[in-house]
This record gives sequence, structure tokens and C-alpha cells, in this order.
Amino acid sequence: TWRATSAEATANWALNLASSAVCGRGLRSIPTWARPRHTSTSAMSAGASEPRLLALVAAEARGAGRLDRAQQAATQAVEGAPSNPEFRKTLAEIQVARRDGVHALAPLSTLSTDDPDVLMLSARAALLVGSDQVLGATKVALDAFVTAHAESVEARALQLRVDVRLGDATKLDAAKALARDAPGDPLVALALGEAALAARDPET
Repeated sequence: TWRATSAEATANWALNLASSAVCGRGLRSIPTWARPRHTSTSAMSAGASEPRLLALVAAEARGAGRLDRAQQAATQAVEGAPSNPEFRKTLAEIQVARRDGVHALAPLSTLSTDDPDVLMLSARAALLVGSDQVLGATKVALDAFVTAHAESVEARALQLRVDVRLGDATKLDAAKALARDAPGDPLVALALGEAALAARDPET
């Protein structure tokens, strides 16, 4: 019917517009009068329910700092396509940004930590949760990953933080070595600070 065709066209327009905005292109070709103030608002007002569109809305809202809106859209994307790992990772990233480790781990629970993105997100979420059980499970996966990928600064920094959080106060030298390998890296600086606190080293 005409109504169905019109609704589909509107949704497709919103999907293309959101995709272009998220990728940093496309809005220049749209007349000024037709440009939405927020792509996500425009997409949702168009009745967006397509999971790909919702995931793009979530990414745009997160980039703009609207984490409540981002969480809502990402949750709906996962509900609409629960087997899509990228949508689950997007939701987990938003929950980590909101410092909600428990809910960040939930969408990751069906994904394999063989995926480095899943492993890093799981480690960040575990640090937010802080329980020995969750941190211990993350440590096993991180140790195996770092053994095979010692070049990963992010993984090594997270490994140090997990070890320190589990009560290991002997990681200061390793943290200093990593800081020399990756000067200025904020994740490494955080790991170094936590290792210094655990070692009670006032000079670091």
C-alpha cells in the first residue's frame, strides 16, 4: 500500500542520513532547511525500528554525549537483532561509558573473548564490577591474549590493572616498563598510577 511504501521510504531515508552523519559525510548535500538538528531525533521521529538504524542512532548519540538516548537505541537494536555481535558490542561500550559494569557484561555474555574487542570490553566492565570472580575470569583470558599478542598496549594495561585489583602489589616495575614503551598513553598512565598506589610508591 501507499502508506507502507511511504513509511519504508522514510525509514530508508533516515537510515541513509544517519549512516552518512555517523561516517562524517553526507549532510553537506542536504539543503539547509532539510537538515535535522539531531539525526537521531529525526530518525526516531520517523518511526525507526530497523536494528541497523537504531545502532547508528546509538553511535551518533554516544558521540554527542547523550548516553541515555544511546543506551535506549542500542538496547532496541540488540532486541531487534540479538544475534548481531556488533550491536551487542555497541551496547556494552555505552554501558562502560556509563560506568555500569554489570549491564555492560550482559550483552557480551553470548560472545567469545577470542574477539579482541569483546575481551577488552569485558575487561573494562570487570574492572567496574570489581568482584574477584569476574576479575579472575577476565584475568585468564587476558593472560592468554597478552602471551600471544604482547604488542597490544591496551591489553597489557588492562592486564596490569586486573592483576592489581586482584591484590597483586608487585606490578610497578612492569607498569613502568609499559609506560616507557607507550609514553603518554592514558590507559597506561592509569595502570601505572594504580600499580604505584598498590606498591605504596610515593615517587611514581
